[in-house]
Amino acid sequence: MVTNTSLVSKLATLLRCVLVSSKIINYYTDKGSHVFACFVDLTKAFDRVNYWNLFNQLLSDGVDEYLVKLLAYWYVNQ
Repeated sequence: MVTNTSLVSKLATLLRCVLVSSKIINYYTDKGSHVFACFVDLTKAFDRVNYWNLFNQLLSDGVDEYLVKLLAYWYVNQ
């Protein structure tokens, strides 16, 4: 039995990502589309990113406000 809460949380997150990816891929392949995917682990690359500056830059660059709010929500609630 796994008792490490952090590990369980990471595994649950991974499972959600796999399930969502699977549903998206199935949706498009069922409609006859080709699906191309690339998965990159950027964990270390973004350890030092100031996300609030990034969100503000996205807004300045014209990214939809609701998308930036969604990203910020995910960041705060990870």
